[in-house]
Amino acid sequence: MSNLFSLQNQHHRVSAAALPIRLREVWHFLGYYHIQPEERVNALIDACIREAVAAATPQGIYSVFEIKQTDLEDTLDLTFAKVTSKDLSRNLAQCHHCVLFAATIGPKVDQLIMKASRLDPLKGCILQAVGAMLIESYCDLLNEQLRTDFASIGCALRPRFSPGYGDFSLNHQRDIFRSIRADKTIGLTLMDSQIMAPSKSVTAVIGIYQPEDKRTADYLPGCSLCDGCDKCSV
Repeated sequence: MSNLFSLQNQHHRVSAAALPIRLREVWHFLGYYHIQPEERVNALIDACIREAVAAATPQGIYSVFEIKQTDLEDTLDLTFAKVTSKDLSRNLAQCHHCVLFAATIGPKVDQLIMKASRLDPLKGCILQAVGAMLIESYCDLLNEQLRTDFASIGCALRPRFSPGYGDFSLNHQRDIFRSIRADKTIGLTLMDSQIMAPSKSVTAVIGIYQPEDKRTADYLPGCSLCDGCDKCSV
């Protein structure tokens, strides 16, 4: 597995213009689950997308860590931290290594949101939804590149799993930041509340497994852990 570590400490950047724009996801974040927004709102959504894309600077950092089993139930030694989580343990079952990553679309989108929220609450709300769509779009783009990179060395990936999902504690944000130096590499700040700045940022663990061990590879943990998300409806 030495080839895995050739993908260590990788800094990833793309142009925001390269991100897929998922309009239905924006609608979903705004609460339009089964109907389309009216024409006036759609026009404002289009304008907010153009503004946010012009301001966004998507980038990420990732590294590979070994996963070691422990004698404690539902506890994994991920090298960067020991984590007790039934849900994460299920997600990483049969995985021998994991990718740890942090991603952001940068501080300028936050600035747009804060300014708009003061002057035009509707626009501020729409920019929040657009920013959420853009960071998810970037994470999916980064995931797809990782999937391709690891496939080239005979490995496959599980769905990403972030602190705060299920019983995977947000307290592990500090371990993630320390391990991949997200503050130094892509400019993230972790506050005492474990919330990140810029707000449109994500950290996650992605399990790496051998395809012949694909016993739970298609397990999507979020589907059993939440009341619904955009993945099912977009």
